[in-house]
Amino acid sequence: MKRLTSTLLRRFCGVILAIVLFCLLRMPLSTQIRTPLKGITSTLVQQTSTPLSLFPRASPHTNFTKPQELEAFLDQFFSERMQAEHIPGAVFVLVKGGKIFFAKGYGYANREAQIPVIPEKTVFRVGSVSKLFTATAVMQLVEQGKLNLNEDVNHYLNNFQLENKYPQPVTTANLLTNTSGIDENFIGIAARNPSEITPLGDYLTQHLLRRILPPGEILRYSNQGFALAGYLVEAISRLPFAQYVDEYILQPLGMRHSSFELKPSLLSDLAVGYRYRNGNYHQLPIVYTNDMPSGALNVTATDMAHFAIAHLQNGRYGNIRILQDATAQQMHQQQFTHHPQLPGQAYGFYERFQNGLRAIEHDGHIAGFKSHLFLLPDQNLGFFSAYNNDKGELHNELITRFLDHYYPQSKYSDSVALFSKGNGEWRMGNGDLSSLITNSRLIMPDLQKRVSNFTGNYRYIRYPHSSIEKLAALLPSSPLSTSELQVTANRDGTLTLGKSRLMEIEPMLFGQSGGCPLQFSGITFPDVAFREDDRGRITHLFLGKYAFEKLSWYETTKFQLSLLGICVFVFLSGIMNWVIKKLQGYCTNPLSRCFPTQLGNYQRLSHGARSLAELVCLLNLVFIISFVLALALMDLSEFAYGMPLLIKVLLCIPVVTTSLTLGLPVFAVLAWRNKYWSVMSRLHYSAITLAALGFLGFLDYWNILGFRF
Repeated sequence: MKRLTSTLLRRFCGVILAIVLFCLLRMPLSTQIRTPLKGITSTLVQQTSTPLSLFPRASPHTNFTKPQELEAFLDQFFSERMQAEHIPGAVFVLVKGGKIFFAKGYGYANREAQIPVIPEKTVFRVGSVSKLFTATAVMQLVEQGKLNLNEDVNHYLNNFQLENKYPQPVTTANLLTNTSGIDENFIGIAARNPSEITPLGDYLTQHLLRRILPPGEILRYSNQGFALAGYLVEAISRLPFAQYVDEYILQPLGMRHSSFELKPSLLSDLAVGYRYRNGNYHQLPIVYTNDMPSGALNVTATDMAHFAIAHLQNGRYGNIRILQDATAQQMHQQQFTHHPQLPGQAYGFYERFQNGLRAIEHDGHIAGFKSHLFLLPDQNLGFFSAYNNDKGELHNELITRFLDHYYPQSKYSDSVALFSKGNGEWRMGNGDLSSLITNSRLIMPDLQKRVSNFTGNYRYIRYPHSSIEKLAALLPSSPLSTSELQVTANRDGTLTLGKSRLMEIEPMLFGQSGGCPLQFSGITFPDVAFREDDRGRITHLFLGKYAFEKLSWYETTKFQLSLLGICVFVFLSGIMNWVIKKLQGYCTNPLSRCFPTQLGNYQRLSHGARSLAELVCLLNLVFIISFVLALALMDLSEFAYGMPLLIKVLLCIPVVTTSLTLGLPVFAVLAWRNKYWSVMSRLHYSAITLAALGFLGFLDYWNILGFRF
């Protein structure tokens, strides 16, 4: 019986070890990048002056005098992409010279009822495009002298205050540029029906706005920040936010089929939101957001065209003004950037440099819908597009193909590269960038040493830092899981990012020098910037508006998942050891269960130590398996309505195991001092102790330990 038990144990442990090794080998050698990094193409190396001067001037393909030509272009695009992306319905409207030039709907607003998309009638939910209306409302109060962009926002808050964590206060300008340093919070952000919506002030009071970064340093997209900006509009105007926007923006612009509140008059024309999954279209329920200013706007395409026209004409729509000329220009100017050579952030709008043009834009995403407003101020042209499926990157592809077709970038006969004058200065000139790389040691003698400072893993900074939602960075189904990039150094002094090759063209700025185009979130980036701290240590990587924080070795996804895998293996071994001991004891003395022997102090301590380790292993395994299964089987969008009860119950287990785990090191010391068991048994006990402590570190790092939500 003992031999059979031993054989079964070896086979079982072998299977468990094989599973763990398989999981570890399935992990990529480099940290996962779930947003495709398609590499880098040859590109123009930027000068240190205005970014737009770097691009060849775009040459218009057409003067937009023929809507039929634009329609043919769009028909082909939407026909191809809607089928490929499984999009039921879409809408497009283009404005130029203060008028609607073209508008058309594609597909169905309601797939089952075969209701077509009509630009003037079909209402789309536009998600974060709503933030542009919030920013516009704030700027109206600024030009009226009721709000100071550079004043501490606490000056305007009565019911609650932001914590004074850093010397610099959070200003309204910080809120409008996503540089407030306020952490994200998605749990409880929505309601299932209008009657459950929490008033904006109450929502912000209940959901503590945690500051995790000094203001004005990092562009970190923040729904909470814009919700607070909208609350400032409420506090100063003494009107509910939706009412203020309706009276001072929507009605003056003639946007009669639009509202931040989903009124009954709009419901009948509201497009159905879908998610395509497992070969089927699934209707998604309407999400009512508590942070209304961040993403609750409902709008038709032609109504949005009025808003676009007003901004392209610096606040004027026909004879109506929603902003003064100077205020609108201030709103559209770059107000923050991570690096002078990168596109940055205006008030509300993002910047984009593409095909020699400067655009201001904002995209939106809410359950079942995606949207995008794209403006070219210098061309007095812009367009809005939306569709009723919340997956894919159709908008960025549309922008690229539109600009390539109508504003193709002129080609240089040769690449533009940086060359050394030989006296330590630089100049721009035509030539092959690869020749510069080959001679990089002549240009920058310390280049090879410098690039090693930039190597490492970087995580997209938007993930919640202070709550259990931080775990979203690890979950494949989470929108925040596209989080980690890995940078490695090459012998020739270049860097590799994904399939992209980068060369330093000025301090902290790298240009692309080979490979395929570098993309993140559907946008192509020609340059990558870095930032260092006062000690010269690299802290961040920047792709345009996207910021990535450099990770310590123990913070990487690879290490964290490896740690978890090792802990699971050790906990399983502890449980199996307990099972085997029980079986061996039963086989040796079957009557021991009925007639237990009296234990001495030594035996009681030894038995207690084993029992504690076995209990910790069991509880940790129960938690891991239950927690993973719950997240795998649960629709993660449920967290938007609040923390599910099942997760709350499961989070009680680590609280218990924490107190139990603290006793393991004490027993481990006693075991070695008093020579409990064999040496192998003591080593195994020590391994369980280390695994339990390591697991506590894992739980604490991902904010799973305790009730952090």
